[in-house]
Amino acid sequence: MGPRTTAALEPVGEFGPFDVLATWAYELYYEGRWDEALRDCAAGLTWCDAVGDEQTSRYLLFITGVACLETGRHDAAAGAARTLLARLPDDGEGTGAAAWWRAKGLALLADALGYAGHYGEAMDVLAEAQGIVAVPGASYNHLSATVSVAMAFRSMLLFEHCDDLLAQALHSPRAGPGIVDVVLRNSCLNRLLWGAFLELTGDLAGARRQYLRTLSRTAALASWAERSVHPAVAALALALEGAAWQRLGEPALAEARIREALATPQLLPEFPETRASRLSLALLLAGRGEPAAAREQLSAVRAARCTEDRELWQVLELAAVAEVESAGAGREVVDAWRSLLELTMRRLWRDRAARFESLEHRLRVRLLAEEAERATAQVLTDALTGLGSRRLLQVHLERAEGTGSAAGEVTLVFVDVDEFKAVNDLLSHDVGDRVLARLGRVLAAQCRRGDVPIRFGGDEFVVLLAPGSDPSAGRALGARILDAVRQEEWERIDPRLQVSVSVGAATAPTLREALGSADTAMLSAKRAGRDRLTLA
Repeated sequence: MGPRTTAALEPVGEFGPFDVLATWAYELYYEGRWDEALRDCAAGLTWCDAVGDEQTSRYLLFITGVACLETGRHDAAAGAARTLLARLPDDGEGTGAAAWWRAKGLALLADALGYAGHYGEAMDVLAEAQGIVAVPGASYNHLSATVSVAMAFRSMLLFEHCDDLLAQALHSPRAGPGIVDVVLRNSCLNRLLWGAFLELTGDLAGARRQYLRTLSRTAALASWAERSVHPAVAALALALEGAAWQRLGEPALAEARIREALATPQLLPEFPETRASRLSLALLLAGRGEPAAAREQLSAVRAARCTEDRELWQVLELAAVAEVESAGAGREVVDAWRSLLELTMRRLWRDRAARFESLEHRLRVRLLAEEAERATAQVLTDALTGLGSRRLLQVHLERAEGTGSAAGEVTLVFVDVDEFKAVNDLLSHDVGDRVLARLGRVLAAQCRRGDVPIRFGGDEFVVLLAPGSDPSAGRALGARILDAVRQEEWERIDPRLQVSVSVGAATAPTLREALGSADTAMLSAKRAGRDRLTLA
């Protein structure tokens, strides 16, 4: 797994027929060969777009974005994210594969905006992404999206939000071995960086708690690596464990773990775990009077490209340099280093506090908006049938009258249950309610996309057809409703039950006129013998 670990959560079965192209690109990205990954993504996108493999195209776009971030091409990363988002279909419910991919695209866009210094926009985007992944889900796409958003939070120094999402992913019923690997690794790194941030701001007790939690997570990661016989992950766990021990003041234990990890070929220089362990080793060497060896470790850190969590890594490197160079420097130089570090940390603390407050505000606003939307939906929904309520029809009437005649003609179907009073009187009101609920489902099943079925009141229903519908659409819907009611097995509710409906359909210049005409047509159907359709 490479510097950005989220893409590995996509199982092969959820890719398109040419997912091997994405696999190749990801392997290059994983190995830190970002320019080559970008080249292969561009070639793969050309092919997948030509043959219509949209699933693989999404993955290639995502890899393009994260590889651009690693190479410092923030505008290109934002462009890849926006292209990915623009190509996603509307899944209607906001909880399907398109929604999870939207969260991934938003996380990528937030990262790009943050690296470019557009933190306000990044917080807007992250608030939306958080709202998506907060919806329960158990697919690999959902877990991948959750980790993507978590990593975006960490890049903004919002460690708490990152940890919450990683814990959510870890406890998912679909958290298989690959996901445990990704989540534990990032959880370890998040806790270590969180502790380092607290230490540099002077909260030593808080930092110690995070370092101890890092050790707990690295033990879990090492255990998983041992069970799965995964030497690369074992090296990552060792590197992070060594860094945590160094921070906790255990130099011998820390150095043993770090040197064992660095001797593992799979621990690539670009990995954040490598960076963390080398910075800790530099501090250990400086502490025992080996500044030259410490500088070698710092040079190795600088030689590896670093964009992920850039702000924090820069200040951690600055702190390490200050520690290493202070050994042989005069008091004036040491004070200057420490003053620079203090100023940097103050700025980071202010920035983090502002981002935290901004995100919390946006999340509260979204929560209030969702609650208001749910409350409105309850008012506009009939509790018995699940269709629109009379109030929803009133909203459409008010909206139509506000629009005026320029809105075009309106087609409407009016439905009334025949002899419904007898159903209530002879079979009970409970049977009557069950008839209405079943009829609501029948009506909804016959409607097209854009049609609005509404319980008008009692045993009366109307369907407001989608804008642009003509009389033939109203006639066709009325016929479908009649046929569906006749075919329905009403005797399952009560063996004595027989249900029919009278239907009227009309097209008129305004909604109010269409409603009146359809009502009149329905009454004509009743007078003509019921169980039939009449057109206005």
